[in-house]
Amino acid sequence: MVEEYGSPDASTHIALTKPWQDTIVQNTRITMDSIWQFATHLPSGTNPVDNFAICYNTSDYQVLAYDHVQAMHAKEITEND
Repeated sequence: MVEEYGSPDASTHIALTKPWQDTIVQNTRITMDSIWQFATHLPSGTNPVDNFAICYNTSDYQVLAYDHVQAMHAKEITEND
């Protein structure tokens, strides 16, 4: 599990987390990983999550969820790994 971003500054979420994800994809035999805190915006407009969360349908979510899932699916794992 990749723990929370470690920075409440939303502008650094991708910069801090993507290198860890790239390492998992490129340099390990790990076949599953997860972000600790996914979130969504509520219909009421209020958002009870803190700044560490990845909110659904944001640029962070695109890169760190959708794009990373595609990279993990493309990762080749063999029986000998």
